Amino acid sequence: ELDPYSRQAFLDNTLRGGQPVVIDSPRGAQVFHTFTRKHGDMERDYNAFEVAPSYWSQGNGNFRDVNQNRRSENFSYPAINACNIETFFNLIQIDGNNPLVIQSEKFRLAPGALDQLMQDWHAGDTPAWHALLAGPFSPGQLLEALMQLHGTPDMARPWFDRILGLSDKVQDAQHGEGYWVDHWIYNLDLVDAYAALYPDRMGALLLERREFTYFDNAHVVRPRDAKYLLRADGTVRQLHAVALDADKATLIAQRTEHANQMRTGHGHGAIYRTTLLAKMLNLMVVKATLFDPSGLGLEMEAEKPGWCDALNGLPGLFGSSTHEAFALRRWAAFLRQAIGDHLGGARTLALPVEAAALLHSVTDILRRADAAAFFPRWQELAAAREHYRHAVRLGISGEERALAPAHILAFLEAVDATLDRGLERAVDATGLPVSYYTHAVLAHTPVAVASSSGDTSTVDVQRFAPHAVSPFLEGAVHALRACTDVQQARALYRAVRASALYDEKLGMYRVNAPLDQESFEIGRSRTFAPGWLENESIFLHMHYKFMLETLRSGLAQEFFDDLRRGLVAFHSPAVYGRSPLENSSFIASSRFPDAKVHGVGFVARLSGATAEWISMVLHMGLGAQPFRVVDGTLRFAPRPVLADWLFTDAPSGGFDADSFGLTLFGSTWVVYHNPTRGATFGAGAVTPQSFELRRTDGTRQQHAGSSLPAALALELRDGGLSAVVIRLG
Repeated sequence: ELDPYSRQAFLDNTLRGGQPVVIDSPRGAQVFHTFTRKHGDMERDYNAFEVAPSYWSQGNGNFRDVNQNRRSENFSYPAINACNIETFFNLIQIDGNNPLVIQSEKFRLAPGALDQLMQDWHAGDTPAWHALLAGPFSPGQLLEALMQLHGTPDMARPWFDRILGLSDKVQDAQHGEGYWVDHWIYNLDLVDAYAALYPDRMGALLLERREFTYFDNAHVVRPRDAKYLLRADGTVRQLHAVALDADKATLIAQRTEHANQMRTGHGHGAIYRTTLLAKMLNLMVVKATLFDPSGLGLEMEAEKPGWCDALNGLPGLFGSSTHEAFALRRWAAFLRQAIGDHLGGARTLALPVEAAALLHSVTDILRRADAAAFFPRWQELAAAREHYRHAVRLGISGEERALAPAHILAFLEAVDATLDRGLERAVDATGLPVSYYTHAVLAHTPVAVASSSGDTSTVDVQRFAPHAVSPFLEGAVHALRACTDVQQARALYRAVRASALYDEKLGMYRVNAPLDQESFEIGRSRTFAPGWLENESIFLHMHYKFMLETLRSGLAQEFFDDLRRGLVAFHSPAVYGRSPLENSSFIASSRFPDAKVHGVGFVARLSGATAEWISMVLHMGLGAQPFRVVDGTLRFAPRPVLADWLFTDAPSGGFDADSFGLTLFGSTWVVYHNPTRGATFGAGAVTPQSFELRRTDGTRQQHAGSSLPAALALELRDGGLSAVVIRLG
């Protein structure tokens, strides 16, 4: 069985991201998620969440939270295929933003399906059923209505499955509180997880399915001349950056079907559909316009910061972050690899003409950029972005332009060169990457009066001065995630360990270094006592993120050394103050003035830390790429990263002693038998030598070698095996 901590983490992760339900149909699997709820955090009364009192109960959740907590679903629920990729990429807007609140998933009968269904319908109250099925309906609504006819869920289920099989999913979402700068970066994690299991399907996913849409939102990011405000005290701030566009709200409200899917004909035509690779490139082009005035990070242009929302003042201070810059580097690497693998020969990639024009502009601007004088290029990038957003405000024309791989690669090279120059400078004297910058306005000219009272005017800024905010652990997390060199990763790890980000007493990592020299304007983090909440505490989610990236970057020994003290499951309940099976929002660090609470966990919640722990277990047990294509052929080639102390001392669950196991695809045990009890990393590492395949029909088969060939790999992936026992030696 799963150890108790992993079992609890799995349940917590399910409640935060939802548990998928798969309905098979001739049109393909229909997937929706039950039991979702916002944060799942009942101790925080300001997090108003919804739980529908119905069968197939669903709730709301925030984009980043749900996205992160679903990234490993393919490893447990293979039938969901690419549904999460579809959901979160379809929520990306043409302007590069996305709505905050993910509402419950609904369905709507496909065109013509109602008439087809009614031919066999004997419901009696046909008008009522027409009313229900004519618009979007939730799975719970449908089942309860069917139960009124058939009596029990089991008796209603055949009609339930049939109706959903004739329907299209409608992913509802609401704008919420604003546009967070980091939400988009987690979409690539969904693609990476899918590629780890289905590398042979990536070409089809990226290029052959022209089914991806853009979310249409009535809230728009205002241009600089409407949000750069001179206040009465003489300071300039970026305020009221997002506004409701009345014309667009009216246009969206007039639509009777799929109102929040972007149209051609500048909003009046058909729903625009494209490929995943084209949508990824389009998003990256918009993000490449967001380099800050110094070329160091990406701007917080739309009112909200990133993961650390306690730095809620940074957008007003012309804040920027390197986290998204490191993510942009990862996206560039992915797109370059995808183009090389899947866009060969004479193939091209079609973008809307508006996005293609922006790509060419950005390529030209960045090619002319240099680190010493980036400000003029920043002005050009911002102007190009504002022109593009004005052109696509209500929708796109519908005309496309085919881009050759050479044009896309030229864009990626220009982005990479700019990132390299900026991120090389975004390092402090101790070797830590800077997470955040604010930008003081040194020179400006007035543009217009922005309020009826005349006490505020908008300005045009001619000069900024960047200020590096005290280090945050998240900068090191994203730097490690983008790192491809083990020695570079080790140097960064050691810089973190030698800094105020490491808590020697607890053996854990603080969310930030001291903020004593920072302005209170940066946000609520600055108001908390050191060691408490989002100020120098052990914020468990980010602490786990750092441990995960330590593991993924190749620092196995460092990871397992940290795991002994850093995993909550190993904490003493007497110190932790609660069950070590339960995660906390934060742990009071040794910086807190009252030593009696050092190491105590506060605010029990279904934390995102659970998603990080599941990713750690999967990486330990399978490696980064368990399925891979070698010479055009699929292989199952796990590369476990396991310490010697993780293996069992006695037989368990039908497996021999000296074993370590985890479940894959929800039903297949992957068990490593390690008679010598050696580690799978470092000097003298043990590696896979042979496989014993245990089939669901009770038969067994032996296979020698370090990987499974295509036929056996497919059998494993298709659920034909109850267990795979891998002998290490």
